[in-house]
Amino acid sequence: NRHEVKKRQAEMRIAWTELGQFWFTASSKSMKRLTFISHVLAKGLSGLESYVLLQTEFAKLDIQIQKYLRALMKGEAKKMSNRAVYQHWGISDVRTEMRIRRVRWVQSMMVHQQTNQQVLSALFGDMQIELQTEGYSPTLSHDGTLSATANPWARMIVDDFFLDTAV
Repeated sequence: NRHEVKKRQAEMRIAWTELGQFWFTASSKSMKRLTFISHVLAKGLSGLESYVLLQTEFAKLDIQIQKYLRALMKGEAKKMSNRAVYQHWGISDVRTEMRIRRVRWVQSMMVHQQTNQQVLSALFGDMQIELQTEGYSPTLSHDGTLSATANPWARMIVDDFFLDTAV
């Protein structure tokens, strides 16, 4: 994960500097927000949905995003919390954004289950050879819930749906 997070940080840095002085022109807040989301944030978060990131990795990405958002506010954000800065721009923190993207992805797979059987099986199923291995615990328990030893991707997706109802 560390290498991918560094790569995403580099992509954000490049995207930010590509637009140079645009960020400090008289463009409207909504234009800057839209440009930031589509040009910087999109490159910074692209493909991270499939990673099980640590809290420190989320923090690294959030710190960089906050740096740019605060720069856009030209000193107005000095006494604002990170959450208030995100709210000012109408943007979610990285952890929340990743959860939203994964929920949408899984929902689209569930709508088209026939074309996504392999992915769903890989996430929530077990191979016969695994089940025959001594000491192996299946991903799902008998009542259909995740077992304590479920793979981290299955756990992450279930957590996205059920742990935080605010998303």
